[in-house]
Amino acid sequence: MATACNNQEYLQFLPYVGKGSKFKTHYINSFNSVSNSNQSHDDHELRSRQQKLTNYKKISKYLSQDELFQLNQEFIQQIFSLITSFRYDSKILDPGTVQEFYRQPRVLSRAPKLPESLNIEVFTEYVDQITNNRYVHNHASNEENVIPMLLRQFFHKDNRHCMKLRGIHSYNNVIRFFLSKNDLPYAKSLLAQMRTEGIRPNRLTYNLFIGHLRNMPVHYTNPLITVLKYLGLMRKEYISPDSTTWHLIYQILPDKISKQMLLDKMDQLGFSRTALLTRFELESLSCSNEMTKLLQSTPPPSKDINCFNILFSQLVIEKKYQKCWELLHETTLTPNLSTLNSILNSLRNNSRVDLCFVFYNYMLDKFKISPNTTTFHYLIAAAVKQGFHNNWRQVLRILYHEMLVVTGTTNNFSGYYLQRAKARSLIDLKNNQAPLNLKTPLSTAELDIRHQLFNDLSINTETKKFPTIPNTQKHGPKFVKAALTSGYHRAKPSKNGEQKGNYIHLANRAKSVKSAIQKDFKQKDKMHNLSRRYRDRISIIKEGYTSNLKQKLVDNNMVSVPYLK
Repeated sequence: MATACNNQEYLQFLPYVGKGSKFKTHYINSFNSVSNSNQSHDDHELRSRQQKLTNYKKISKYLSQDELFQLNQEFIQQIFSLITSFRYDSKILDPGTVQEFYRQPRVLSRAPKLPESLNIEVFTEYVDQITNNRYVHNHASNEENVIPMLLRQFFHKDNRHCMKLRGIHSYNNVIRFFLSKNDLPYAKSLLAQMRTEGIRPNRLTYNLFIGHLRNMPVHYTNPLITVLKYLGLMRKEYISPDSTTWHLIYQILPDKISKQMLLDKMDQLGFSRTALLTRFELESLSCSNEMTKLLQSTPPPSKDINCFNILFSQLVIEKKYQKCWELLHETTLTPNLSTLNSILNSLRNNSRVDLCFVFYNYMLDKFKISPNTTTFHYLIAAAVKQGFHNNWRQVLRILYHEMLVVTGTTNNFSGYYLQRAKARSLIDLKNNQAPLNLKTPLSTAELDIRHQLFNDLSINTETKKFPTIPNTQKHGPKFVKAALTSGYHRAKPSKNGEQKGNYIHLANRAKSVKSAIQKDFKQKDKMHNLSRRYRDRISIIKEGYTSNLKQKLVDNNMVSVPYLK
């Protein structure tokens, strides 16, 4: 339990916190080193206040919730006073840079081959390709694989081949890549290496580090203090924040009051409300009624279909299926693939695989949507979470083959759920505990079930009644039969004194199989963390590259070139 202390005790405690510990302020020295000798009184006061409050993580357990809130409010006021002191022109106010910053990497198959000769333009373009895309062949973009290893060799401080080719654009791409892998120490080392090579960080560099605060798994210091640090560095280097910086700070602020204050200051400075900012506002809400009111009061230029996707997902979570289906028709924006995926993502946790097929069939027929591997991942997850029923094996096999036919690949994120299904097959007494085989061709009976799932589970748009509970009179016998085939079942009340039979040892066996799978995942995760501990010690061979990297380049068809010896 946190022990409360008054302000005087807190100030007396501050000088003795963090001595020789990992919570000591490692970035205050870098903050001071950038500053010039002739500093203003405000700058000195700002740094001294930061230095006193840096050990927030260490002393937070000694403060009450009210005192922590007051500290956060002090940090927020400092951020507001600092960020509004910059000069803003029309180029900085342009919201076009926001969409560029928040872009998602494209998923491609194979990594591009190494160019035969390098100059500044070729090197910058090649680094841009391998960092802004994700390559699935041999998991090339994953950690400890060919692309991270190649980037570390390209940007090694002793690499004479590439030292003169590196620039601010390529540095920003590599920093973005490793921050997406949560490798903050290496990204910071790249920032320090930029300065030693005479390359000044720009606005995008600081936006990348500020944006990483949103996704950090652990904060050793208060992120508001870190934001103050980067804003102070930007002011020292005469770099004004842009619209992207304001969007990032909005996501970092901890409470609704401070977020609204930031929006008011953006309006005063002339920043336009983007659809992305509306999405952030919707994500901070927890009720579909509040989301609906916000979207109704938002002008059309400040909202897009992704904003409505958040509302669709929340309506499904609240099991308001009828309202969600009606809103699909009322909205003036055309639903797309992201709409379908957001609905299926929420439906898979409601044990309603029949409704997953209903939305899937309806949206493919109505809006001509082409599903991707993520769509089938949600369908497979919903089918696995549905549990045991008469056709659970057939439904999974049908989805697996449908994904192969529609997308041309089975490489998606469903490996965990398919592994669960294979483990479940070992305790399936009705099928003699036969292993689940997904790759064999579909039988005639399975083709008939496929017709029921993808043809009979369709909505009658004329009645405008969503089949929340399948009924023979309202929806027809074919629809009800297809819903039962997919795994839909009504919850039955348990009878007192019901015999358990052989289900106790079956449940124990299922639990042991599931724990074995989880143990295997944990063991892989542990080995992954151990490998990260030593990967910064990679040394470079002055005449070429390491043999391990050479082999990975050959395995990924990235052929060797003259400067690779």
